[in-house]
Amino acid sequence: MVYYDVIAFLPLYILIESFTKNTYYSRLFFTILVSGYSINEIVNKRYYTLEALNNIEEYNSVAEKCILMCMLYFSYDFFNKEIYNNNGFIIHHAICLCSGLTILYYKFYGILSLYLCCHEISTIFLNLKHLNICKDFSDKMFIVTFLGIRGTTLPIMVFKTYSKNKYLCFIILIDCGLHIFWISQKIGNIRKKAKTKAKAKATLNNNDEYLKLNIIEYGEKND
Repeated sequence: MVYYDVIAFLPLYILIESFTKNTYYSRLFFTILVSGYSINEIVNKRYYTLEALNNIEEYNSVAEKCILMCMLYFSYDFFNKEIYNNNGFIIHHAICLCSGLTILYYKFYGILSLYLCCHEISTIFLNLKHLNICKDFSDKMFIVTFLGIRGTTLPIMVFKTYSKNKYLCFIILIDCGLHIFWISQKIGNIRKKAKTKAKAKATLNNNDEYLKLNIIEYGEKND
């Protein structure tokens, strides 16, 4: 089957990147598109029910379309210089490409793929944060959606694939480990920011006290 929107995806992605001179606008385009397709399919086909989750190996055209777009995106993004300095992203992209190729070849686990594509909802807010669009709100929403969507679906996917496909289960386990690493990094950054703010506040208070003492001393001398 020919998917014209998939054919048009990469040229549009490159066009947005060239026009805006900012990779995060094109990444925003990708994340909105893929997460939009997957959410629409999950809602319309009622793939959020327990019955659907028990049949996650079911394959469909929308899942195939989403996987193809992801394959194009991750393949192209490998040429981005930022990726070379981030081992986490290299591992993530490699995992997505390997699992995508497997699913496309055997034509199974379509519902699983749709749920994994929903993970890009959190990346929408990450891209908005990098673009300084409602930065504080986007950062908070990124944390909420990251934990709420990725943190809940990944363990379920591991459980569901364990007895059916050990290869995909192993790949998702690696992805889980990567997400735990990212969460620990985020917690570390939050702690560093909190410590920096506390030190800045303490320094400010010390400066205020020093200023007060100088004023009192100056007043006493004048008396």
